[in-house]
Amino acid sequence: GHEAILAGNAALYGATSGKSFMAGIAAERFAVRNSGATAVVEGVGDHGCEYMTRGLVVILGKTGANFAAGMSGGLAFLLDIDERDCNMESILLLPVEEEDAKMLHELISEHAALTGSENAKDLLADWKTTVSRLTKIFPKEYKKALESNAIKEKEAKPEPVAIAPTKDLEDLRPSSVPAPKKHRGFHEYSRKSTPYRPDKDRTMDWEEIYASQGSTKSEQWHSWMKTQTARCMDCGTPTCHSPNQGGGGCPLGNRIPTWNQLVHEGDWKRALERLLDTNNFPEFTGTTCPAPCEEACVLGINEDPVAIKSVELAIIEMGFSKGWIKPQP
Repeated sequence: GHEAILAGNAALYGATSGKSFMAGIAAERFAVRNSGATAVVEGVGDHGCEYMTRGLVVILGKTGANFAAGMSGGLAFLLDIDERDCNMESILLLPVEEEDAKMLHELISEHAALTGSENAKDLLADWKTTVSRLTKIFPKEYKKALESNAIKEKEAKPEPVAIAPTKDLEDLRPSSVPAPKKHRGFHEYSRKSTPYRPDKDRTMDWEEIYASQGSTKSEQWHSWMKTQTARCMDCGTPTCHSPNQGGGGCPLGNRIPTWNQLVHEGDWKRALERLLDTNNFPEFTGTTCPAPCEEACVLGINEDPVAIKSVELAIIEMGFSKGWIKPQP
């Protein structure tokens, strides 16, 4: 029946595309950080659609607690919603519009055809009533971004320009701000790693290949580093700092989340101490290492990983510039 649990915890975690139809219930943390998949399911456990950034989720049954916490993009539609189950800090509850109803009818019809769901067939049989029972979940951040973008485009062009519904909030995020907040870091800020110097310049000298490695660090540079380290998500089980069976991970065991946090706090000396605990030559690895840590970064599942290599290089360069590290030829 439609109340059977068909999927365990964290199903569709970080999904980027495709469709999923379940004539039953998915357990906790369903579609967490979904960034492009479409799903129809007949019930979910707690923390559904947490940190979702794109995609579409339709729930034709009961919803667990804390639904849509941190949801910043995409859409969800819930049947017989109970507001107490939703995290209202991040979402708006809207009625289903005519275009939504047409799309939902097609999607639920596909769900019924593929799964044989009796629940879906009953909902389709009395569609007018079903539409009145459905609620549209619209992220506040996504709405704000769309409105901001619409104003900018209207000011730039005399004729109104339609905004594509698939426009991603992530495309509008800054990579550096004066006082970055870490608790929503990867939602608020985009990745920006240390850039290379122009190749035409690099081929004419033996200097560093990376830009921004001078001894003087501006306030803008410090803001950039604090913003990038704010993207480190305190994921609880970091896979960046040790080799993984599936590939990736730092072979030196660098304590990456620790020194990311210290850089974010502006404690560069302690960050250097933690880096040197495991790495004898970060001035080399910060420039030549292929960065398997970034390959293993949990954030990299569905967006750009933390700029770990750039932070590592910044720490050791700061150490030299402050005299904490002295060359010993």
